[in-house]
Amino acid sequence: MTTPRLQAALVSEQWLSGKHLADALPVDCIQIAESLGIKVQGAPLKDEFQGALFITPDVTAIIYNENIKENGRKNFTIAHEIGHYCLHSDREEVQCRLEDMGAFSLTPHGKEIEKEANEFAACLLMPEKDVQQQLLGKNLDIKLVLELALRYGTTVTATACQMVHVSDMPLAVVMLNEDNSTKWCLRNSHFRDFFIKKGTQINLQEHLSEEQSPTYQGIWFPSPVKTVWDLKASSLDMEEYKQRIYMISGSKLA
Repeated sequence: MTTPRLQAALVSEQWLSGKHLADALPVDCIQIAESLGIKVQGAPLKDEFQGALFITPDVTAIIYNENIKENGRKNFTIAHEIGHYCLHSDREEVQCRLEDMGAFSLTPHGKEIEKEANEFAACLLMPEKDVQQQLLGKNLDIKLVLELALRYGTTVTATACQMVHVSDMPLAVVMLNEDNSTKWCLRNSHFRDFFIKKGTQINLQEHLSEEQSPTYQGIWFPSPVKTVWDLKASSLDMEEYKQRIYMISGSKLA
């Protein structure tokens, strides 16, 4: 059975054939779509709609919202719809809202097919092996997220989530609302102790900068755990969405 990551790797491998990765980044999603026989076109959709995939006997097309201002979001939307084409081609039409593009977390906020399309898009735009190389010897903080988002032409959120998936170190990303309540949380398998339920209030006296700095375990572990963690955190204010994103890295203390 194929998975979103394997399918994305296959599409990426075919598209990158004969190209040097450094010259191929950021990935051109429109070129990839066209190589698969998919037409891509912008249209003035309602704000809540990011994109859609249409499959008919005569044409297969991706429509994206031309009102999307951020190039990273536009790239991710097109890659997301390519994911639907590769993974869910039994459906004649798939329409995706902004909330679907945020279905990254381990808790069930979004439809399963939207999570799969997001996973596909992340792996297509940010090849895992390259991301792993970029993480080596670096502080896993928001400053690095911003550097990689520029490298891959992706959004801050998508980049942070891909870092969490790829890292072999305990790493998590937490999205907070304006009132410091948790919107969602994603952690990797190396950080199973770390879990914050949606709506949990985080008791922060002040927000941290883009570069990681030590943070107190009691802030990020609402429920006591047996393991003692040395935690570092960094954050970025996402004013447009009235949210703040946090990267949390940890190492176990003996």
